Amino acid sequence: IYQIDESTELFITSESDAIDGLFNIQQEVNLFRIVQESFNNVIKHSNATAIQFELTKKKSSVTIKLTDNGKGFDFSEKYKDFNSLGLKTLKERTRYLNGVMKVNSETNKGTQLEFIIPYNEK
Repeated sequence: IYQIDESTELFITSESDAIDGLFNIQQEVNLFRIVQESFNNVIKHSNATAIQFELTKKKSSVTIKLTDNGKGFDFSEKYKDFNSLGLKTLKERTRYLNGVMKVNSETNKGTQLEFIIPYNEK
């Protein structure tokens, strides 16, 4: 997030709970890639000027939420073309983590990506 903040014109706000030790290394890599791909999608496609990133730890899940102020899209139209959106990889990584991916977007109203990833208390 810091690297993207330094190398782009995006205004980024972020809030993150500590999640160290909740996931194994493969799960951590997938979580990192979900965040990385989500930011890349915003940079490439949204024309956003600002993005809010939230990482929230709950009792049995972690929620990753990215909300941008970009051009958004009509999800009902894009759903048919889901594979070309760059969302397919996000969907597959989320599925690997037994999680849920939610997309909320409207044309000219920005996009919110939300990933709810369960974990087992140790």
